[in-house]
Parts: sequence; C-alpha cells; structure tokens
Amino acid sequence: MWLEVEGFCDLVKRWWEEAQVEGYASCVVARKVKLVKEEIKKWNEEVFGDVKIRKYNILDSINILDVKEESSGLCNEELVQGKLAKEELGKNYSFG
Repeated sequence: MWLEVEGFCDLVKRWWEEAQVEGYASCVVARKVKLVKEEIKKWNEEVFGDVKIRKYNILDSINILDVKEESSGLCNEELVQGKLAKEELGKNYSFG
C-alpha cells in the first residue's frame, strides 16, 4: 500500500539521508533503519490512520447500503457511494 503513495520512496530516502548517526558501519545501518522505521510509523498513522477501523467503517457503510437496497432501493447517489466504497475496499483492504 505504501509504495503506491506518490512520493513515499522519496520520503524514505530523505529520512535515511537526514538520519545523522556515528559509529561502526553495522551500528550506523542498524540505527538508521530504526530511525526510518519510526518515521514510517508516524507517517503511516498520519496518512492511513488505523487501517482496521477504516476497513470496518467501509464494510459497515456497504452493509447499510445493501440492507437499504433490499428494503426500499437506493437513489443514484447511494448507488455511486456503494460502488466507490466497494472499489476502495477491494483496492486497499483486500489483504485480510
């Protein structure tokens, strides 16, 4: 998912280059990996939020629209909303 976000690789490169660490080469690499990991975690939370909650909310919206469709039908706006929600679910949350 991250690799599909425009500019993500550039961010990782920037974080790597900005990480100023001194010491033995193996220690430098290990510390830089840890620092970049921390940056990725913060970025992930800002960009994607809690993925499980977002997935649950999309599933809930789809379910509500499905129930309404069975009972009274949907207007065009709701049909589009349901289609977009299903597309987002398939594209971004099909990993489990």
